[in-house]
Amino acid sequence: MKKRRAMNAAVSRPRNKKSVFAAIGAALISMLFVQGCAVAVFPPAVAGKPYVRLYGRAGDTAVWIVNGPYIRQNLDEEFTNFGQHYGFRFIPKDEFWLDNDVLPGEREFILLHEMHERHLMSLGWKYAEAHADSSRIEYDCRRYPERLEKALRAEVEKNR
Repeated sequence: MKKRRAMNAAVSRPRNKKSVFAAIGAALISMLFVQGCAVAVFPPAVAGKPYVRLYGRAGDTAVWIVNGPYIRQNLDEEFTNFGQHYGFRFIPKDEFWLDNDVLPGEREFILLHEMHERHLMSLGWKYAEAHADSSRIEYDCRRYPERLEKALRAEVEKNR
């Protein structure tokens, strides 16, 4: 418990709710690539509690860390690491969900995949085609991580 308090004391926090969203709401990208900086924003209580915490925003879309086991037990057993509205209708259109079991180093790659997939499906692509194209982009950025930031910025713009 003492370790956690010491860690929390080292993280600077905005003073009010408005400044929290100003700090992370401009673009998710600014938060993703700051080394050694942790941002934790806890949402208000939600019925059913699928939400764990707000990870950030990708343009106009909220990115939530969610309780994967709760979702699999109560909403859809097929929910794995991530989801968006076109894949899971119970997810609001203006949200991406990342399972809380996803390792922090994987989140940006998964988010890239989800943003690209959502954009293509919003244009009428079928899931299988959008998923294959999104997997191709995700794989490319995993192989060449220096491309990730630019790819994420492009997907944020497409998803506005």
